[in-house]
Amino acid sequence: MSDKGMGSSVLRKEDFRFITGRGQYTDDISQPNQLYAYFLRSPVAHANLISVKTDQASSSPGVIAVYTSNDIDASLPCGWEAPTKKGTPPMHEPSWPILAKEKIRFVGELIAVVIAESVNQAKDACELIDIEYEDLPAVVSPKKAIQKDSPNIWKDIPNNIMQAIVDSNETRKEFLVEEIINTKAKVIGIYRLIMKSNSDNYRESAILGIIERLKEKNVDIIIY
Repeated sequence: MSDKGMGSSVLRKEDFRFITGRGQYTDDISQPNQLYAYFLRSPVAHANLISVKTDQASSSPGVIAVYTSNDIDASLPCGWEAPTKKGTPPMHEPSWPILAKEKIRFVGELIAVVIAESVNQAKDACELIDIEYEDLPAVVSPKKAIQKDSPNIWKDIPNNIMQAIVDSNETRKEFLVEEIINTKAKVIGIYRLIMKSNSDNYRESAILGIIERLKEKNVDIIIY
């Protein structure tokens, strides 16, 4: 990012080394005593995870360690707090386990990780991990996912609706109205030309919405 701020054109500095074959990617790194990680991922979209047996994988040649959710009981935040519509619950933010725990929620979800002396040894060990799971109904359409009879991905999030999103334009109106109210102004003047600009229909709609809200707050409007 440049010192001119976000969105500014920034001269790329890394291109030359990549187009001349001098770039270095993760797979190019080789250090003494380096180990490799390979993840076992879910083959199904939705299931109850009953057990993950790693005994054979742990004793496979070159394997240093095998980890599941029983070993790494940690989770990541699923999102960030965002405004919701009035009268609706706050945004749901379930803790997302780093490795699948008790339930599988999408194809490719991480179930286990093998650490080995080589990539191939880690891959071979992953094939020895025995997963037992109970298939659950899966939905691939967002429209169907929010229907009442659709299976819930998270038990405490009805109809798979994370939040009722606030219209950003409505939010701007509310902020502007509150800002005007906080100034304790009793009379606000608005240019008619701004209201009736044919080049921006939204601007007219927004101003009319602001006027309506200000009138509710007992602020007199003068249009001239």
